[in-house]
Amino acid sequence: MTCNNPWQPSSGDFRRYFGSTFASEEEYPELEIQSCLCDAMLECRPCVFRGYYRRALYHLTAHFLTLWRERQNSTELDSTGSAASASKGVISSVSVGDLSLTMEMPEYSSSSDDKFLASTIFGQEFIRLRNKMSRGSLLARVPLVGNPGCGGCL
Repeated sequence: MTCNNPWQPSSGDFRRYFGSTFASEEEYPELEIQSCLCDAMLECRPCVFRGYYRRALYHLTAHFLTLWRERQNSTELDSTGSAASASKGVISSVSVGDLSLTMEMPEYSSSSDDKFLASTIFGQEFIRLRNKMSRGSLLARVPLVGNPGCGGCL
């Protein structure tokens, strides 16, 4: 599987970037990493992230890959019998007597894209990089001024 982009990231480079985190080819198959890389390349543009492009692309890929792996490992079943993702969030309160645990998603913005990205540490880093490169959301799917070849970005 190949992606149409001037810089071709590779699954080997992705694995080296994150060290041992995604090193297991059994746990993270080559085809799945390539698929997540291609998906991330649709959302992340070099013209926006410039020098941070590789980092942003790999963190978004890691976000997609982490969610894929969680779906594969999930033991919870929904009403149709398919795997459902476990709840995510940051622990906001804990009780010991009669055990109570409250989890909340970190506040980034009210957009559903940010809430989706905030569900993993890799997505949170992608948000940080995106915000660093822009002072607003890059969700508009319109060409950027002076660079009509660069469409909207996540």
